[in-house]
Amino acid sequence: MSKREALMGEVAIGDCLGHSNHETIEFQTFDAAGTSLAPEMDQTRASMICSIPRDQQCNPIIWKSRSPGCDLSQNSGAAPGVTPVSPTNRITVLGCPVSRREKGGGMCTAAAQISQVNKLPMVNEREDFQQNGVRHCSYTASRKNLYVNKNTKVICQGFTGKQGTFHSQQALDYGTNLVGGISPGKGGKTHLGLPVFNSVKEAKEQTGASATVIYVPPPFAAAAINEAIDAEMPLVVCITEGIPQQDMVRVKHRLVRQNKTRLVGPNCPGVINPGECKIGIMPGHIHKKGRIGIVSRSGTLTYEAVHQTTQVGLGQSFCVGIGGDPFNGTNFIDCLDVFLKDPHTEGIILIGEIGGNAEEDAAAFLKEHNSGPNAKPVVSFIAGLTAPPGRRMGHAGAIIAGGKGGAKEKIAALQSAGVVVSMSPAQLGSTIYKLPKAGGGKRDERFVMDYTLETSQLKEKLLKTIYSLQLKSFATLQTASPLLSSQPGVGMVTQHQVHQLADKAKSLCGDLDNIKNLLHYCQDNLVRQIPNPTGSHYGGVRGIHCSLDGSIYLTAENAPWVHILSSTGHTLQALPCQQKEKGTFLPEDVTVTRTGMVAVADMVNEAIWAFNPHTSLSKREWIKIRKVGSPRGIGVDSMGRILVADYAQGQVHSFALDHTFKTLNVHSVPELQGPRYVSPAPNGGFVVSEECGDVKVFTSSHKLLCSLSSKYGHQFGNPAGVCVDRDGSILVADEQRRTVHLFPQHGAPVCLVSTGLRRPAGLACSSFGHLLVADAGENCVKVFKYCVTPPYNPTNPGAPCGHPNRTAGRGGRMAPLQPR
Repeated sequence: MSKREALMGEVAIGDCLGHSNHETIEFQTFDAAGTSLAPEMDQTRASMICSIPRDQQCNPIIWKSRSPGCDLSQNSGAAPGVTPVSPTNRITVLGCPVSRREKGGGMCTAAAQISQVNKLPMVNEREDFQQNGVRHCSYTASRKNLYVNKNTKVICQGFTGKQGTFHSQQALDYGTNLVGGISPGKGGKTHLGLPVFNSVKEAKEQTGASATVIYVPPPFAAAAINEAIDAEMPLVVCITEGIPQQDMVRVKHRLVRQNKTRLVGPNCPGVINPGECKIGIMPGHIHKKGRIGIVSRSGTLTYEAVHQTTQVGLGQSFCVGIGGDPFNGTNFIDCLDVFLKDPHTEGIILIGEIGGNAEEDAAAFLKEHNSGPNAKPVVSFIAGLTAPPGRRMGHAGAIIAGGKGGAKEKIAALQSAGVVVSMSPAQLGSTIYKLPKAGGGKRDERFVMDYTLETSQLKEKLLKTIYSLQLKSFATLQTASPLLSSQPGVGMVTQHQVHQLADKAKSLCGDLDNIKNLLHYCQDNLVRQIPNPTGSHYGGVRGIHCSLDGSIYLTAENAPWVHILSSTGHTLQALPCQQKEKGTFLPEDVTVTRTGMVAVADMVNEAIWAFNPHTSLSKREWIKIRKVGSPRGIGVDSMGRILVADYAQGQVHSFALDHTFKTLNVHSVPELQGPRYVSPAPNGGFVVSEECGDVKVFTSSHKLLCSLSSKYGHQFGNPAGVCVDRDGSILVADEQRRTVHLFPQHGAPVCLVSTGLRRPAGLACSSFGHLLVADAGENCVKVFKYCVTPPYNPTNPGAPCGHPNRTAGRGGRMAPLQPR
């Protein structure tokens, strides 16, 4: 048995192979001066029997004796001839993590410290053992490396690969101080304008990097982590999923025996200091600098918590995704310790899941370190409440095994530590906002919506005043600009001053546009909900169209019907989608032509169908007017041409129909990324949404006019339904963010609907100033009032309200447009 001796009140540590339910530890004790602690032990060594239950030997947690100390005076296992230790000397035993070496036995490394009663304090903390023990390589000392900022120099391992290239470019765009990358064999080259090195050591020496992110395939990821440890890189973030657990056991064994490198992950989204440094794959645009620290085992739920804290105005101070693997480099306690010590973090969100005991350990840590009047509020969510035991749920560590790691036990432990546990991930932001010291839960009365008649009249009066001022500002600028810009100086005015004046005038006009839009549009003003007339048998509502008289045309998932509803939701007619020879078909989206003919997109049969309104309903005459690859969205432009979004081929087709339903003048716009919904634009063009992409606007000549993300600086999640109202504003439903935004011709975007949607699909706007959203998640149509006054007078569609002297027609500023 190997034995080492230590001063400072510590004892020798022995490694021993156990063959029974007990482990034997040899020790010798000294005080700080090197003098023997007990005279009875000057010339002898005592041995003690330390009971370590077998079922705890394989748990990666430190073991403590249940009793406050072990009385050696009754030790029957002392060596022959050894004088027993006096009863005044107590022992506290701390066991290190144990891994089984062979069946029936195990390897145990333990430490014992003897302290005299009333003379030396009892040692009962893991940190004390790690800091003062013989095998001191305190991995906890590397916690400080977690915090990154705008000055952190980052390198990338797997730099020139597909994933490394993509996410490195994303990091550069976010503002991360990325200084280079590693790709063995490609050293000396450049990639993304940055140098490429052959090794981490070389990159660190030449760039001074203090953090590395790993995008290396699973078979080689462990070697990449070891290379970073060899180079003593302060922070290593491993994104790779699927690393063999046997490889990670070896990495973890090495990791905890050093204190220079801190590992985050693997199988994690990374770390981010909002607005300063992003290391990983998280979407940067949803983060906002704030005061909530977020730590999570789930990447997707991390984004959900980030988005919610951004929406309630709290923001994030620091976010860490620790990953879902059972052997990771950073746990909840590491992050909680950083958050509790960070003065900028005022609240904490902890997201756990089934499997392991990390949440229970975190609860114990919070009990001890986050109590009293200065305690920070903590909100948690535990995923997997309904998961069956023994089945792995997504992550490698998300499994209930041996009756341990269940969600209910974790929730109980956290609640006992004073943590507020949310039963739904959708309520994390609102829950922490209501807690004291985080959001406070105070409602600002200045932003409470007021729909009284007096307030509406005041809004309209202000609207007219601002609009008049805006026209005068534009007129003055247009008159003055040619005169001032054509002369080197007018009086005592220079050209530079003229440009400054013009910029200020434009800025003022932009501010006036934004104020006008906020006064002109209502937000989150739900008027009614219209249930799906087909019920819940076929799936949620999907396609929607609203005609000039307010009639609503509706389709649903897997339902062979087109329902025509009144503006109040009463069913006027149901058109069965059935063809005599080919049976039924499933309409994806619906529109109405200028001749009153209902047209639908049939993605399953790759066809566009039209229902002839001049035949009786009993004949059910649907006419197949064109075959299209995978039609998903359909609309009619201001010239009467039918628009079809071809999802698989990435095109939008437009064509006209003659009286025999023959297609004429077929045009296609290619190179679109999964077009979903299409809507006409006032200029004769169209607007199309792309799957998980952008919303693009095309002219009547099928030329790209702009994309909304580039024009307005808006980031979409997954744009779905689109429509254009009479004022030329574009409305877009975002299925991922569950919002509806309006993009005016002048000014910044306005969020019309920010709450209450589960899965918005189709979108339409009526002539009465109403917005209709097909919510597939709740299987209903939600009607919102989005204009303070209707966009135009239904009795005179050519005269928009708010602008009574402005006419729309062939000689006006805007061509007639039939809304979707």
